[in-house]
This record gives sequence, C-alpha cells and structure tokens, in this order.
Amino acid sequence: MPRKLIFVSCGVHTEQERDFGRKIGVLIEKCEMTGFLAPAVHQPADLNTHVFKALQRCDGFVAVLQQRGEIHYESFPIKQRGSVWIQQEIGILFYRSFLLGRDIPIHIYREKDVLHEGLTTYSIINPIQFEEEATVLTDLEEWLKSPAFEEPPVLARREDLFRRRARAYKEHDWLFLEIVAAHCRNPGEKARYRIVHSDFCEILREQGKTPEESENLFNDALPKLYSDGVVFRIEGPTRDDVMLHIEPQWWDLVLEALRNQARVTPREHSLGANEMKN
Repeated sequence: MPRKLIFVSCGVHTEQERDFGRKIGVLIEKCEMTGFLAPAVHQPADLNTHVFKALQRCDGFVAVLQQRGEIHYESFPIKQRGSVWIQQEIGILFYRSFLLGRDIPIHIYREKDVLHEGLTTYSIINPIQFEEEATVLTDLEEWLKSPAFEEPPVLARREDLFRRRARAYKEHDWLFLEIVAAHCRNPGEKARYRIVHSDFCEILREQGKTPEESENLFNDALPKLYSDGVVFRIEGPTRDDVMLHIEPQWWDLVLEALRNQARVTPREHSLGANEMKN
C-alpha cells in the first residue's frame, strides 16, 4: 500500500519555527508516512500546483497555531492571533471532508493564549493547547500510530483493486469515465450511450482528432472499462436505449481519481459556460 500523505501546516517566520516544522517532518517519516510541509511553498505562484493539490490528496492534516500578534477586544483579555494561512488551510480541509462525505484525520495544536477562532470554534475538533514543542511531538506520534489511519481491510482491498485497474488507463479511458460521470449525479445513475459517444468524439475533435481516431479511441476504452467491471453497459431494444453507468462500488474512487488529476468534475460539467467563468 502507498505511504500516507500528511499535510503539515505550521509557522515559518523564525528559524525556531522552521526547525519545529522539520522535527514534525522527521517524526512523520519515522512513522513511515510522507509529510508535506505547507509553509515551505507559501508563495502565491505555487498555491495551485503545490498547496492546493496536497490539500486535495492528503490522508491526514496537522496544524500548529502559534502566536502571530496581539488582538485587543474591548472588555476582553488580550489574546494572540494564529496564522491566517493555517486557518484558511483548516477551512479547505473541512470543506474537502464535507465534499467527500467522509472524515479526514485532522489534528490541531494551539499555542497557549492563541485565540480559538474560525471553523475549529464550531467543529467537534478541539485544538490541543501546548507551551512546549515536546507536548506536540509526543502527542503527534501517538496519533500517527493510532487506529485513525487504519483502513478497514475491505476498504483497503477495494482501493487496491481499483488502483490495479486504473494504473493501466490512458488519457482517453479517463475521458470516457469523466463523461459518463458528468451525466450522472449519484452512484448507480445511468447515461445514454449515444450521448456519451457524441460528447467523447466532440471533445476529441476539438483536440484535433479525426472522426476515425475518435471512434477508435472510444471503441478501445469501452471494452476495457467494461471488462474491468468499472463501467456497465445495459442493452435496450434500440441503440438509443443503450445505457452506461459506473459501477457503484467504484463511483467514489473514480471521482477522487478524476479530482486528483484536476479533471472536470460532474458538478462543473453541469454549470453553464458563463457560470464557470464567474
């Protein structure tokens, strides 16, 4: 099984903070996982290619909220505010969890006197307060070795079986799956063969393929996906009644693979062109 990817969001303003981030990274490697230290690429030009992709793909998330400056509220004690970057990344992870409909292991550490704000204020995740680095490192190691990252054997096997299929898929196979998914909003829903075929050939035509090349790629993708049990073809009395659907057991894994490739999702397909530009 591939190593778990743990997204680490922590301070980088001082050498002490950078050293702390490195210690967390070493600990993650010790637990046979891969760490992604977000502060190292906090540059606007790198967000889409580094931070956002890591947030999209990570198997776990660790945030360390450290003191960033005093906040003065009338009639309230002076507090310290944490990093705005980290609060935003926490928000993205919460939304990703909501979008996928499943929990992503999250652990948040809050330095003493840092104001508790943002989404964590209203979530069931209670940030762990700390004063010393050792508190974070000790607790983090226990968490990384906890059952939070243990996948039920059946789910792990299902993902492994899908990966075995998907690693042989080419660009036109993923395009086929993307189009079928675009015409279905939920697992088990069906798309008309005729419409999928038309959209597939039209997209390839726009990419410079000839009608014959498009037809050949379509006829290569469908038998392969059907043979793998990923796509099912339902015959009808006429060709116009032939339907296709992605088998329900692979639906979420197909969508996740398409998202990780930054391909168009079913929701984006359903938007009009003007709406997508806004």
